[in-house]
Amino acid sequence: MSATQSLTKGLLEQGPFPPEPMPQASFGETHERYLHYQRLLERVIDVFEDDILANQWLSEPSRALNGQTPFEIARGDDYLLDKLEPLLVRLEHGIYT
Repeated sequence: MSATQSLTKGLLEQGPFPPEPMPQASFGETHERYLHYQRLLERVIDVFEDDILANQWLSEPSRALNGQTPFEIARGDDYLLDKLEPLLVRLEHGIYT
């Protein structure tokens, strides 16, 4: 299992924040959410070049996200990359927000 798959599985199973009840989803919805998480994790690992740093960034509250963690944003929105991509671009260019 790759590092991205391992992080994705952990995120789907428990996440670093208190679990919230999730509505029952169809197989297709669950699969789509898994793919969204996997794309996010691949992108974050690409930026940080380290699984541990990537997971740490995803788990820490951010002022740019009004005190939420990227995981919380990801969990609540299917278009998570759209919301997190601007932050990742800034980080790639050394602009820490």
